[in-house]
Amino acid sequence: MYNYQAEYKALVIGLEILKDMGAKYVTVSGDSQLVLRQMSGEYKCSSLFVRLSAHNYSSNLILWAIS
Repeated sequence: MYNYQAEYKALVIGLEILKDMGAKYVTVSGDSQLVLRQMSGEYKCSSLFVRLSAHNYSSNLILWAIS
């Protein structure tokens, strides 16, 4: 597994936990520009896992904080 794959999976697992806990809004920030920008939809991505994850969480649940 590559580092970026582990970062995607960790983000998705964290979002699943927050969703299960009933979180209404989440601000996501991190140091991986690629992961955050692909998940937020700013960058295109060919990975089916990332596209499905981004679609699943890019609703009103997440406020992306990319710096």
